[in-house]
Amino acid sequence: MGRGGVRRKCFHDRGRLVPGVDGVNMAALKHNLQKELFNPTEERLYAVVSVTKAGKKKKASFLCLAVTTVRPETVSLYQVKKTEKDTYKKRMHWRLRDLKLVDGRDETNVADRYGNQRKPSFTNVSAIEGSIHGAESSRVQQHTEEGAEGEDYQELTQREESDLEYMISHTESAISNIEAFTEKLSKELSVLDGANIHSIMDAEPQVESLMQLLNDALKELENLDKRLIGYDSRLKEVRAQMEQMEDKDKHMVTESRNRKKLLEEVESVVNSLDVPECNIVALQEADLSKGLGLKECTHAAFSVLHALQADLSPGLTKMRAVKEQREKFLQLSSDFAQRLKFHLMEIFTRHSLDVETLVQHSSELCIPKHLACHNDLAPFSDLMKWLKEVDQTVFLELCQAYTQSLSRVYERELRDFFEAVKQKTMTKGVRTYAAFKMTGTSTGANDPKMSPRPTPRVIKTGSFRKTEKATDRKDTDSIGSMGSDTRSRSGSMSSVDSSDQLLEGRGKFERVFDVLLLELEPVCTAEQEFVQKFFDFSLEESEPSETPSTLNIDSSDGAMFSKAPSIKSIDTTDVKERTPLNEEVRKIMQGLFNVLEAELQSYIHFADRLDPFNTMYMLVKIGHFVITTQLSGSPVSYLSQQLGNCLISVKRLFDKFISNLKKQIEEMKIQKTKKCGILPFVTKFEEFASISENVFKNSDRRNDLDKAYHSLIRVVFINVERMAEEHQKTPRAVVMMGFLTRLKIVCLENEKREAKRKYNDTLKLYVKEMLGRPMEKINIFFEGVQECIAAGVKEDEVGYQLAFSKQELRKNIKEYPAKDIKKGLELLYKKVEKHLCEEENLLQVVWHTMQDEFIQQYKHFEDLIQRCYPESMINLEVTIDDILSFFSNIAQGTAEDWQCIKERRRQSGSIQQWRKERKKSVWMKVPIVQSYLIPVAFEHGFSYHHAVGDHAMLLKWLPKKEHNKVPPYATHQVGVSGLVLNREKNEVLVVQDKNLLKIGRRLKRPVWKFPGGLSDEGESIEETAVREVWEETGIRAEFKSILLFRQQHKMKNAFDKSDVYVVCRMEPLSFGISHCEDEIAQCQWMELSTLLTHTDTTPLTKLAARLAKHGLKNGFESVDIVANSMRSWVNPSQTFSLFHRYMPS
Repeated sequence: MGRGGVRRKCFHDRGRLVPGVDGVNMAALKHNLQKELFNPTEERLYAVVSVTKAGKKKKASFLCLAVTTVRPETVSLYQVKKTEKDTYKKRMHWRLRDLKLVDGRDETNVADRYGNQRKPSFTNVSAIEGSIHGAESSRVQQHTEEGAEGEDYQELTQREESDLEYMISHTESAISNIEAFTEKLSKELSVLDGANIHSIMDAEPQVESLMQLLNDALKELENLDKRLIGYDSRLKEVRAQMEQMEDKDKHMVTESRNRKKLLEEVESVVNSLDVPECNIVALQEADLSKGLGLKECTHAAFSVLHALQADLSPGLTKMRAVKEQREKFLQLSSDFAQRLKFHLMEIFTRHSLDVETLVQHSSELCIPKHLACHNDLAPFSDLMKWLKEVDQTVFLELCQAYTQSLSRVYERELRDFFEAVKQKTMTKGVRTYAAFKMTGTSTGANDPKMSPRPTPRVIKTGSFRKTEKATDRKDTDSIGSMGSDTRSRSGSMSSVDSSDQLLEGRGKFERVFDVLLLELEPVCTAEQEFVQKFFDFSLEESEPSETPSTLNIDSSDGAMFSKAPSIKSIDTTDVKERTPLNEEVRKIMQGLFNVLEAELQSYIHFADRLDPFNTMYMLVKIGHFVITTQLSGSPVSYLSQQLGNCLISVKRLFDKFISNLKKQIEEMKIQKTKKCGILPFVTKFEEFASISENVFKNSDRRNDLDKAYHSLIRVVFINVERMAEEHQKTPRAVVMMGFLTRLKIVCLENEKREAKRKYNDTLKLYVKEMLGRPMEKINIFFEGVQECIAAGVKEDEVGYQLAFSKQELRKNIKEYPAKDIKKGLELLYKKVEKHLCEEENLLQVVWHTMQDEFIQQYKHFEDLIQRCYPESMINLEVTIDDILSFFSNIAQGTAEDWQCIKERRRQSGSIQQWRKERKKSVWMKVPIVQSYLIPVAFEHGFSYHHAVGDHAMLLKWLPKKEHNKVPPYATHQVGVSGLVLNREKNEVLVVQDKNLLKIGRRLKRPVWKFPGGLSDEGESIEETAVREVWEETGIRAEFKSILLFRQQHKMKNAFDKSDVYVVCRMEPLSFGISHCEDEIAQCQWMELSTLLTHTDTTPLTKLAARLAKHGLKNGFESVDIVANSMRSWVNPSQTFSLFHRYMPS
């Protein structure tokens, strides 16, 4: 090449090639791109490469590499395309660090991204790759001129460089004539061109030789092409054969895969439908009455069921073998279902015949639980689940057979049970009590404590406590023997009034009703749970309610409870969603207990006829059970549904009872010729309220009682006023004083205030009418004095008036001496006594009010005397003390005489009645304030039994020909001492009393003994031992056992009664001694061996020490009498301590 050379079509950017565009054009392009696209974004363009696709109409496209001019620098790659308006626009943009591969040819891979890649790979754009390295190495150098451009040429050869130096050396440094210089250069170039042409012409032979060689090469190339064509044809044949072989291999692989799948499918079908022969034999021949055979049949039945329920494709189910196998299994299952059916029916029948009724084989109130039947059928639960899936018809037949078989049993048992319950309720020896009447005479009006019922025992949660069953049942049975067994203390104590019989009858009904519910609940629950499990009846999910946190808390029929404002209401937010009773379970339970609801309804009406207050108790108990089961969230039980239905009937009976009471009040009429004190229905209402309050105490049904109160009290108020208007013998005010003032019922506070107001008004009116002005002349005299003062006469000048002189005043006072006043009061008392009923305490209240009124008038007279007649020394004939004495003596004398007379009448008639009823003994409790009645009781054969605190208990033995079998009062005192043993040191805690011990006639100094003392009332032996050791020594000790006890009679320091002394073994919890200085002289820890040899001790102390030493050596199991707690059979609410030797576990 000449000096000028041929310029390559490439563009250099800092020594890196950018192919595809002329160097000059590329420089211009780069300049334009920098100016138009990258200057506005403050970026520096480092490299450009053309990536335009081949084709005439394709627009120019470039990849541009640019870096930001601000820190931190960011290198980015742009795709720039030329628009139709010959401008350039950025199309796509990537950060270089996010790219994995850059391909200049493949448009789909122009920029393949992936995260956190610092240097991507470049394909067909090596110029950019070089520019990246150049940009990284020169990034710290900044271009001073914006958009600076330059052309880089190929590096000159040595010859070109020497020619350029030669030319420069012959050129002057200053060229003044450019045209001469240009002409000179042109001449030299023409000389050079001519030389080149001559050189080419001289080389022509060589060119011809070269052309010949080229022709030979072309011929050789044609031969080579022919051979290549032959190779190509052979390769095509080989390729066709290879393709055929590949197709064949694919078919073989497909065939192999299909065979494998077919084999797997066949194996799956065989495994699904294959049942071992032993299972088939078990279903055909196994003994269901044996446990092993039943287990084999259960396993075999479910194997066949799994085979029948195998999930096969529709095509496989049409196979003949599959159809035959399934038909075989269906027939096998059907035969076994029939065999199972007959076997279970035999069990149903056997248990229905073997059950014994309650009346024939049991004296207790109980219902058999049928656990044997359930235990025999429980192993068949899985087979029943299988049968439910296989043969629904046989399953339903078994359900019906079970229901029919057991229903006869339950019907017989329930009828016998309810009949026994009725008999227990009407036990012989307890007189049938009449229905409660608002118009009758109250049997316990003077003693309100005798008539109320015991407070109902609240049963916690929705389930009755099983631990109380036996005790309550025994307690119920023991009541029936009261009054007949004279050898027991309880049997010898008869009632002193018919109110005791009422209390006894009502209490007995409550215990019987508790036993009734206690027996029904486990029987129904156990049967329901068995039915659900045996017949595989799952619980239904409860449907979500719109207001799940609220209860329907008010119902006229009483199916639900009501919130009472006066007591703590149940928080309805605690109500949980309950799972409803399954319909199939309900049907079976209804079939099993088809007589339950009828028997419950019958007993409810029987109890209501017996005593309407029984209805109250049933309302409370049944309502509590229903509500607690609702609040517990437990699934709905059949029994709760039945009791809910009964609750409606009980509520209706309660409403009927209240309606009858109102009707009795409205229809009541009193003979107008008799005295009318407090009306009978007023007293009866108080009795009704007292009984009801005890029944409904803390009950959820309180609102029902409050409604009854409001309804009754309105009727009482109306009819009290009616009676006051109608009665002629008794003044209206006396009748009106019979309003309720003693009841403490929260819901009746307004009515009580109204009654109190009416009572006070009528009382004041009656007192003023009856008392009047007892000293009439003195009243008239002082009325005149007050008129003078009102006319303007000064108080100290009234005595100068002739009509009101001191002499006139003394004359009027002498008209009322003390004896006349007392006589007048006695006449007034008799007059008032005629108006008021003797059975009430209203007489004392009225008399006391009259006393206050009389004293008020007396004080008024005294005040006027002091004001109008000062220093006159004039006084009334009587003093306030005299007046108080008159009123008190009149009331007390009359009251005591009346009480004694009434008591004589009552006892005379009662003793005869009690003898007719064959009572054994009569008890009379006499408070100190009524001790004047004791002589009257002695007149009728009573004697002291004991006296405690503020009362005396009198006893009369009724049978004349039988010896008195009532045991005497308590005859023993109990002393307890504690042998506190420190086992680590073999020491015991001993004390010396300060009291001298008298033996015979000699006094001996205190001896060493164990700390102890007498038991307090209601204190157990264990508690006494712990307390006495602590009080006397300051040592905390723990009770372990009893070592010994002794009994001694006629103890002088026990009022000649008997004494029981117990020595307890204890272990110390503390060791610091702080003895009681008032009682204890000395206290110390003493070794056992020393105590055993000591002379100053008692034989009993040494014996206990020997037992302790023996226990340390051989174990205390050989000497201990341990303590346990046991519930009382007679009084189940109490427990007692039981002491015995160790027993094997």
